[in-house]
Amino acid sequence: MKHLGKLSILLCVVLQLTGCGQGWGLEYSDSAAHFNEDAVLEKAKPYVGKKIVVKGIVTRQDLSNPENCKVYLGHSICCNMGDLQRMVKGCEVGDTIFVGGILKNCEEGNVLLEPAMKRDPKAEFNPVE
Repeated sequence: MKHLGKLSILLCVVLQLTGCGQGWGLEYSDSAAHFNEDAVLEKAKPYVGKKIVVKGIVTRQDLSNPENCKVYLGHSICCNMGDLQRMVKGCEVGDTIFVGGILKNCEEGNVLLEPAMKRDPKAEFNPVE
């Protein structure tokens, strides 16, 4: 029994250091800044490589590649949610959603959050003014 406890702790550490920890970090860790979709191009460039949260309106979904499912927000913001198909399917066109992710690109026509994850709309959101 004594070894089972140590094994459980080791398993948790391994899961945190591998992919499972990334989802937790995207949802619950602090983000560098919050943006409304219309302010991303103008104000988010200094945050490339950092986690941000974007509030936007879903314009389309792309489920053509099950390993790279995407949701697009207004202003051509692409949110790559990886293999989280159910999360993408839950984002209907016209819905206002909150997405947290690492800002990979921030250029006109090429704004990318990757990896990205839909965020709880009740969580704190203080957009950069």
